[in-house]
Amino acid sequence: MTRAALYARLSRDRTGEETATARQLDDCRAFATSRGWDIVGEYSDADVSAFRRNADRPGYKSMLGELDAGRVDIIVSWRLDRLLRRFTDLSDLWKRCERVGAHLVTVRDGIDTSTPIAGKLVAVIMSAVAEVEAESLSVREMRKHEETAKRGGRSGGGHRPFGLTRDWSTLVDDEAALVRDAVERILKGESMYSIAREWNAAGVRTPTGKHWTVQHLVKMLRSPRIAGLRVHRGAIVAQGQWPAIISPEDHAKLLALIEGRRRPGAPGRFLLSGLVRCGRCGSTMVIRRRHADKARHYGCEKVNGRASCGGTHIMAEPLEDLVSEMVLTAIDSPALAEALSASGVAPEEKDLIAQLRADEAALEQLARDHYVDRLIDRPEFLTARDALEARVTDARRRLASSSSRSVLIEAGGARSRWGRLDVDKRRAIIAAILDGVVIGPARRGATRFDPERVQPSWRY
Repeated sequence: MTRAALYARLSRDRTGEETATARQLDDCRAFATSRGWDIVGEYSDADVSAFRRNADRPGYKSMLGELDAGRVDIIVSWRLDRLLRRFTDLSDLWKRCERVGAHLVTVRDGIDTSTPIAGKLVAVIMSAVAEVEAESLSVREMRKHEETAKRGGRSGGGHRPFGLTRDWSTLVDDEAALVRDAVERILKGESMYSIAREWNAAGVRTPTGKHWTVQHLVKMLRSPRIAGLRVHRGAIVAQGQWPAIISPEDHAKLLALIEGRRRPGAPGRFLLSGLVRCGRCGSTMVIRRRHADKARHYGCEKVNGRASCGGTHIMAEPLEDLVSEMVLTAIDSPALAEALSASGVAPEEKDLIAQLRADEAALEQLARDHYVDRLIDRPEFLTARDALEARVTDARRRLASSSSRSVLIEAGGARSRWGRLDVDKRRAIIAAILDGVVIGPARRGATRFDPERVQPSWRY
């Protein structure tokens, strides 16, 4: 008796009741029974595309396994495009069938590859038509997504965003307040690590119920969604149809600050982590405890594959005290106030942010013009890209400088409360006024801390 395997698939594009897998299998079952075939298996895949490469179709794979094992004589599908939509897939299935002497029939299309020529010819034609239709559907879906984005509509699917209800229509007030507070504190120099730690301690969880990590926090704060902006293919295309949690201006400053940090996460346990550099090789110096005296030292660490010299060390505690005193003295000086006033960019911030947004969008478009649409050649692309990237870098630097200014303005009178500030806040103030501290080589035979080795690099 002929052994039949039935297959049904429900596509993502549900156009009506007739494409339901149960209905398809009913029709296939009746078709096979009317011909006296023995149904040895029924296979289906729900909500799965047959056009996308490498789509996970477990039902189809199981059926192929039975076919390859020689346990199937004929495959019955409701229609050819329910079974496959790519000509290459038809060719693969055909070869498998020929190896074991099996055939393919469809209920609605009238395809029967057991006929000498006609059935195979029709199958080839129908497969080609199905592939063209699938490509057209893909283009229509892309256009639909693009139109939705330009109207400011939200993208479908995914978890509820932090700060918004599931349908994005309303702010969740307590979460939105946390986001605003976090942005304000980060712009004033606080680390994301300390905010994530504080949220976890207070029982604040992500929308999926997980503890906050720095990575979760960075991803959420980088998203233009919190500023009410709609992004499509990496570029901001419209004002979103949902309430903003923070202003676009604050979001632009936040992005500039994040991009300017080498490590947006844990700031390190020590006051000058990431700020001390070796005067010989320029490498960042790290905290180590020397075996001789067990005291903390900042040292240039020799690492394979890096250009570090490993030859510079300095005691940590007196260095931190000296740098703190330098910074506090500078904060109290009239010269810093004059420098901050002279470097102010606040009046032009909106124009700067608008330019940054436009240049970022232009970079995205430029890449599509070169890599996708082939409208411009390589030299023209590189020239335009370099100019745009230089402007983007400069805009981010100026916005980050604006954030540093706000930290220093808030730091007025810091000397009286310096000892009560935690390490994160003291480091934020130091990093706002100092680009770094360069440590020169020690004098031969010297065993005491030498302040002459310390060269501050001021931002103002």
